[in-house]
Amino acid sequence: MSGGPYCRPKHWRRNTAFAMLGVFLVCIPIAMKSAELEVLFFFCVDNFV
Repeated sequence: MSGGPYCRPKHWRRNTAFAMLGVFLVCIPIAMKSAELEVLFFFCVDNFV
């Protein structure tokens, strides 16, 4: 098959694994920073009350 919405590239499993790994490598640090900022925000609010 040569293209189209339903093509099956030769190494589609490997490509999918690389894509998932890339997503995790990008999302995990963002999630960690988000959690850190969330804790700091609640800590600051508690100090003002």
